[in-house]
Amino acid sequence: MSTVTLNEDVLPTERKVLYVDDERMNLFVFEAAFEDDYDLYLANSAREAIDILRREPIDLVITDQRMPEMTGVQLLEAIGEEFPDLVRMILTGYSDIQAIIHAINTGRLDHYLTKPFEPERLKITIDRALDLQAARRRNRALLEALESAAMRATAMREAFQKYVPPPIVEGLISGGSSVMAGENRIVAVLFSKICGFRELAGKHTPEELVGFLDQYVTTMDETVLDHKGLLATVV
Repeated sequence: MSTVTLNEDVLPTERKVLYVDDERMNLFVFEAAFEDDYDLYLANSAREAIDILRREPIDLVITDQRMPEMTGVQLLEAIGEEFPDLVRMILTGYSDIQAIIHAINTGRLDHYLTKPFEPERLKITIDRALDLQAARRRNRALLEALESAAMRATAMREAFQKYVPPPIVEGLISGGSSVMAGENRIVAVLFSKICGFRELAGKHTPEELVGFLDQYVTTMDETVLDHKGLLATVV
């Protein structure tokens, strides 16, 4: 039976987290809390965050809601289409809860936490989100591998079935070890000759002769395959 191998190289091994906050002290606090757990990136503004996202394969972004140039929700709206696989979180105060609920309902936000954050609780939330994202990526990669394997099997079947009986074709596709190993059989060999071919060739144009040979070979192929035989070269 054929197997599908998932290339682990297509799956990210590092967990890249971007934290966005216009207050530098909050950036320092976040870095101190999680620098040993993730590959951290820090941004002091929404514009800086977008620049980082376009340079680095970030897995998860956490943004403060209240920032001067662009709110956290507006930032997530701006990057939504460009980075559809990105996990998006917001740290916010209770006064912004209506905007957060709207962002969740419209699919622009995955999680939100209220300030001040608790490192242990936030880490649990981040880990769960990253694990779910990794599972989704693995499933997508596996699906792509399965589709690729199915396409290869179809192409192989179409190519071989023109010359080889169906049982052998299926054995090749399924990876049967004994298909090409050889075995003792009593067989019959068909030798065919076109009588008077020299005279026939002299009476027809090359185009007519090729058409005749094509029809002859096709008829012979169909006859042999109908009797579960293997094709041989016709000379």
